[in-house]
Amino acid sequence: MDSKLMSKYLIIIAVIITFISSSEANAIVSLLGSVPDSSGKGSLMKLYKISGEITSMDVNQVKSVVQSIGPWTILSFDLDSSGGDIYAAMEIGKLIRKARATCVIRPGAKCYSACVFVLSGAVKRDVYGEVGIHRPFSTYVGKRDYESTQNEYRRTETAVRTYLREMNLPGQLFEAMVVVPPEKIRILSDKELEAFGLSGTDPVEQDTEDATDASRYGISKTECIRRKASLDRVCPSPDLYSASPAQWVAYSDCRQAYMFGLDLPTYKARAARAKDVCSGYKPGEEYHSCYLRVLRGDR
Repeated sequence: MDSKLMSKYLIIIAVIITFISSSEANAIVSLLGSVPDSSGKGSLMKLYKISGEITSMDVNQVKSVVQSIGPWTILSFDLDSSGGDIYAAMEIGKLIRKARATCVIRPGAKCYSACVFVLSGAVKRDVYGEVGIHRPFSTYVGKRDYESTQNEYRRTETAVRTYLREMNLPGQLFEAMVVVPPEKIRILSDKELEAFGLSGTDPVEQDTEDATDASRYGISKTECIRRKASLDRVCPSPDLYSASPAQWVAYSDCRQAYMFGLDLPTYKARAARAKDVCSGYKPGEEYHSCYLRVLRGDR
């Protein structure tokens, strides 16, 4: 599934589940829902929510989530947090990066302070709510002299700069953080989110994805990028909130047909045949490989 279509699915799921999962509202890391794969035997996507104050206890929860997903499952985290422990947030961000997961901030949600480091870890970041930054600070409580505080500040500065560099984010993000006192918050505009790399797709992930997609569709990388650039014109997006499930299926079919270089009837016929031909395979690499071969006309 291409990244733009996946992003739309994720925000729709997040909005719908907001109304049906209130019993889990107090959970820090909770499963919101999943989307079955084309075989009906596994999950195409799993959507979790990270909410409330971020603490060291959340690291193990996220680690368990990352370890539980299959190799073909798309993982996404719906963020709604005012912050917390920055070191825990960076550890969570590293786990999210390892899983090549997406983070979504839906309309009405927020990602402030340490939460931004969780967002930074995602390879895809879909921001519809608020992202707020300020100077990272220690959660230590008690008397401390200036020299000790200075050492702690430098240690935090080094850790944050190193982390942001590992996440392929510009040093300007840290510079923007440190000029905002901890008791204040600076809400980033869409342009600032883009400039700081906090929205859209990580550049390394984008390059990896383009190479993988070119192989998937059986075309050159240059041709893959060209087709992606034309997708919005060829397959206009339905309205994000009012479109019916059938409209989203039609939108997905249009995009996949175009990327495979097929007309819509041929794509649908091959997709139906693929489900039948590949039904004997378990979810995973063999089923995925079989399905793609049929769509490409190789089988």
